[in-house]
Amino acid sequence: MAQMGVMDASLCPPFHGRSVDKGTRRRPRWVLLDKLAYFAGADVRNATTATSKTREGHEIQVTLCTAAQPQLVSYVCVHSPTLNPASDDYAMEPQIIAAHDDLLLIRLILGRGNRFTVSLADYFVYQASIADDIPPSLTRITHPGPMITFTNHEVAILHYIPEDTHHHPYALRPHNPLSSSSKQHYIVTAFSVNRYRPPGEYKLHLYHSHTQQWTTTHFNLAATMPPLPDLSPFHHRTTNVINLTHQSPGLMAFVDLWQGLLLINVLDKVQPAAPRYIPLPPPLKQGKVISGRVDPTDVRDIAVDAKGHINFVELEVDAIQHESDRTGYISQGWTVAKWSCSNTESDDCCWHMDCKLNASDISHLMPPELPNYCHPTPTLERLHIGHPLLSLDNNGDVVYFMAKVDHRDYKAWVIPVDMRKRLIHEPAVFEGAPRTLGIGSTFIQTTISNYPQPAPGKKRKQKQPGMLLGSSSKRKSETPYLTNVVLPLPTRHGVQKQPDAEGGSMEAEFSDNMLL
Repeated sequence: MAQMGVMDASLCPPFHGRSVDKGTRRRPRWVLLDKLAYFAGADVRNATTATSKTREGHEIQVTLCTAAQPQLVSYVCVHSPTLNPASDDYAMEPQIIAAHDDLLLIRLILGRGNRFTVSLADYFVYQASIADDIPPSLTRITHPGPMITFTNHEVAILHYIPEDTHHHPYALRPHNPLSSSSKQHYIVTAFSVNRYRPPGEYKLHLYHSHTQQWTTTHFNLAATMPPLPDLSPFHHRTTNVINLTHQSPGLMAFVDLWQGLLLINVLDKVQPAAPRYIPLPPPLKQGKVISGRVDPTDVRDIAVDAKGHINFVELEVDAIQHESDRTGYISQGWTVAKWSCSNTESDDCCWHMDCKLNASDISHLMPPELPNYCHPTPTLERLHIGHPLLSLDNNGDVVYFMAKVDHRDYKAWVIPVDMRKRLIHEPAVFEGAPRTLGIGSTFIQTTISNYPQPAPGKKRKQKQPGMLLGSSSKRKSETPYLTNVVLPLPTRHGVQKQPDAEGGSMEAEFSDNMLL
């Protein structure tokens, strides 16, 4: 697997979403975004296009293609005039590893065979246009170095206002008008297990854009957190991160979708206070054994809706193994339930089950478009379904599922199901299906589509590509500054290949994850 490069399907991006100039159509408040970028020519560009440079000086062009509806999955196109994705120039497709508000965090590794070599990764922050006279930007941030490692599931990004530039902290609310200056600063944060220390020890990594430094804080939760059922001591593996800054500036929830939420304020001045733990609702199936080797995003999701409520969804599939095919299964139906929480101050988070339905309840509503190539057409119960994602609209009652006739197929649909109204909205073909292996975490929710694009012909402020945020064109040093550790970074892809960084065991457990 380590030698895999770019998939052929990644060289043929979809056609929808390319025209996003102001005034062409109404912008959706949020979209589903494919986590794997596509490669396209220099002509695939629009008002969202931004450029930067890799550490080796290769120009990278990023273009956002947003769909009109969430189920028609949006995507990112990448282009470089000096790199060929059809050869050995890329280790794999660039990945969107975090998203929030108008920000995307993108990871790119050059050199076929280097996909697990964390020292060779470049990290870029894409920021959408926030006003007609401020274009989108793409900024390469300081590499965290070999001592700071984390997986894609463990990382998030959020806005903030440094104390020396503003008199009060910034509570992130995508629909609030903000000045351009307040939108320029952000934090990249990750919470991971300290795999070289005794059980119960964790690390919080923070990157501040205005200092361009990475810092690490250590937590020992073994003595402060209650032991989990059948787990001693306390154990938490971050699978999702949600932003709760609407409740308190800097408040983030690092979620283990099998267990619960750890609430940490990443803006604490000296050292973040000890995390507070909130358990998730019990599994739909009583007595279900939770397996740490199964990616929970296959059947669970958690998100914050437009009202600030935390929503949690779980999918339980009733399946039996195929008699003649040991790698296949037959779906006999499925059940899905949604919970919500509006108050994180109480330890139990006041989870309330909003709705629960079975596939048989809505099978008669199955649209004729789904599927249109299989004979006989399977019922809704027979479809292989998974990867639920919650809507970011009010109440989050609509859940988006990936569906296939067989989970090994390379054709898939996105099906929106209104849990409360018990309706199936119009499905859409997922054009990224040829790049999937089974039904797993493939796309994410983001509100980046809600931001204005510069008007065609509008004079825009220019920013030199490839510059680190806050730096001038005459930088005194090309060596990135890191708190606690300052190390030179390799400058040619494929020259210095290091052993897999910490978290290799996580790779075995979550095969779709890539180490940062």
